[in-house]
Amino acid sequence: MEEINSARDKLATERTHLANDRTLLAYIRTALVLLGPGITLIKLFPDDLMMIIVGSLCIPSALIFVFLGFNSHRNMRRKIQRQIFIDIEEKEKTPPEQGLNSSNRDNQA
Repeated sequence: MEEINSARDKLATERTHLANDRTLLAYIRTALVLLGPGITLIKLFPDDLMMIIVGSLCIPSALIFVFLGFNSHRNMRRKIQRQIFIDIEEKEKTPPEQGLNSSNRDNQA
C-alpha cells in the first residue's frame, strides 16, 4: 500500500511541475502576442503618433509579462520543492500503520 501512495505522490508532483511549466509557457505566449504587434505597429506606421504610442506600450508590457512569468515559475517551483520535503519529513516522523490487535481493540472500546 505504501508503494501505491508513493507512486501517486510522485505522479502528483510531476503533474504539478508540468502545470507550472505550462503556466510559464502561457506567460511567454502572451508576451509574444504583445511583442509582435508592438513592433509591427511601430515599423508599419512610423508617421502615426497613436500607433507608435500603442506599439511602445505593447513592448514594455511584453517584457513585464516575461518577468512575471519567470518570477511566478521560480516561486512556484520553490513552493513545490518545499512541500515535497515537508511531506517526506512528515512521513518519516509518523510510524507505519499497524492493524489493531485484540488488546488495542479492547482498550478503544
